[in-house]
Amino acid sequence: MKTALRIVTWLIGAPVILFGGLLLATTVIGYFLGGPREPPAGMPWEEFKAWTDSGRWFWESLLQAVACLAIPLLAIWGVNRWTGK
Repeated sequence: MKTALRIVTWLIGAPVILFGGLLLATTVIGYFLGGPREPPAGMPWEEFKAWTDSGRWFWESLLQAVACLAIPLLAIWGVNRWTGK
C-alpha cells in the first residue's frame, strides 16, 4: 500500500512538475525577449500595457512556476517521509 501511494503521488506530481519547469523556462526566455506581445484573453489593452511595463507579468509567472515545482515536490517528499522511504 505504501508503494502504491508513492507511485500515485509521483504520477500526479510529475506532470505538474514538468509544467512548472516549462513555465519557468518560458518565463525566463520571455523576459530576455521583451515580455509578452499580446494580452491574455479578456484583458483590456491599457491594463496589459501597465501589466507589462511594470514587470508584474514576470513576477506573477515566476511565482506560478515556483509553486508548480515546490508544491508537488513537497508532497512527494512528505509521502516518502511518511511511508518511511
